[in-house]
Amino acid sequence: MTIKISGMASGMDIDKIVSDLMKAEKLPSQKLHQQKQTAIWTRDQYREVNTMMSKLTNAVDKLRFATNFSKLSANSSNSSVVEATMKTGAKESSYSIQVNQLATSATVIGSEITVPTFPTGTVTLSDGTNSKPVTLDGKTPQNVVDEINKLGLGIRASFDSVNNRISLVSSTVGGKSEITLGGNVDLLGLTAGTTNGDNAEVLVNGKTVSIANNSLELDGISLKLKGISTGPIVVGVSKETASVKDQIMEFVNLYNTTIDSLREKSSESVFRTFKPLTDEEKESMTDKQIELWESKAKSGLLRNESILEETMNTLRNNLSKELKTSGVFNSLSDIGISFKSFMDGGIKELGKLKVDEAKLEQAINDHPDDVINLFTQAPTADKSKPSERLAQTGFADRIYEALKTQSSKIIKKIGSGTNSELVDNSYYGNLIRDINLKIKTTEDRLEKVEDRYYKRFAAMEKAIQQLNNQGSWLSQQLG
Repeated sequence: MTIKISGMASGMDIDKIVSDLMKAEKLPSQKLHQQKQTAIWTRDQYREVNTMMSKLTNAVDKLRFATNFSKLSANSSNSSVVEATMKTGAKESSYSIQVNQLATSATVIGSEITVPTFPTGTVTLSDGTNSKPVTLDGKTPQNVVDEINKLGLGIRASFDSVNNRISLVSSTVGGKSEITLGGNVDLLGLTAGTTNGDNAEVLVNGKTVSIANNSLELDGISLKLKGISTGPIVVGVSKETASVKDQIMEFVNLYNTTIDSLREKSSESVFRTFKPLTDEEKESMTDKQIELWESKAKSGLLRNESILEETMNTLRNNLSKELKTSGVFNSLSDIGISFKSFMDGGIKELGKLKVDEAKLEQAINDHPDDVINLFTQAPTADKSKPSERLAQTGFADRIYEALKTQSSKIIKKIGSGTNSELVDNSYYGNLIRDINLKIKTTEDRLEKVEDRYYKRFAAMEKAIQQLNNQGSWLSQQLG
């Protein structure tokens, strides 16, 4: 450890002199620290690029499999009459449904009651299975209605106080829905006997079907009958074409964002005079000045970087080559997806995709499976024939594999960790390790140089002090 001294004998500021002398000595060390900081920033920018590419990889991964495209939904050409709901395990299907009659409940509506209370009497009510009596002695129509509703027969009673009528409705529907009345029902304005509900009558693909309720299931489709139809209603399960378009548009938008970012990094301006700041330099600057300086120092670190250029070219080539297929479409342009030209916005737009949405929608509506096949087709050629195999590979798999390859090249450069200063076997891990060793060697040397300076000044101070002492002695002797 260097021990600092004061220049009491010489009157000089030794610390200031040594500090000034060390400024020149520290230049190599400062350059090493700047090199390390530049390596860290570059590594961080590579990591940002890799993260961005991973997002595109995840998005295109969804397009590699037909099952991710094939979202199904139930539909009805008139949901106000027939409502369709898809059940688990449903498959694509289509049915013609015509509702001629809805299932109804057994319903009895009485005639007008002219007395405020009933005379002595008893009525019996049955739902076809159970029968229960109700006495009328001195009860009001509302009293009787309340008592019927408490019987638990599944028969709901109500009293129309405007028209003075009692109504009965079974809680079930269909032909088995029943209300049977007996006893002194005439006192209630009702008629003894049995009343039944009606089954629903539905034409399914032209065949008459009678059902005891207003619900019907057909091959994984749950149908709710809500009204009478004036003609056939088409219900079924089909692919959500809107979902196919949404997934393709999501890929296109993320692809363009990725190309934008890669091009921006690859063409960023370089400001060679802006080096990473030393701690001493930062002390004399504001936070805003430091931020602006470092933005310049970080600019252009990946300019003309080969991996970035190669990634953009590889992605474009993979999307440009036609797909060898028996389907209707063999290129993205067939479904309205093409590369932008200079006329679409200048050089910054080159390499990006544009979509003719009307053409894409038409392709999806007319040939949804062929559109999906463009992205999902699996190759059949042997791996020993890479060119032929690539021609048979769907566009999603092409981009997915290309991104994985390019990402692995970046990882080889920066490593897989998230610590920017991590020393590992990657290119930048080794680079930082070498710089760290050089920094340690340089700083060890600086410590020795600084110690040597102080020892020399200490010797000088001691010599001056001795001379001062001798001068004082001679002065005393000479009186």
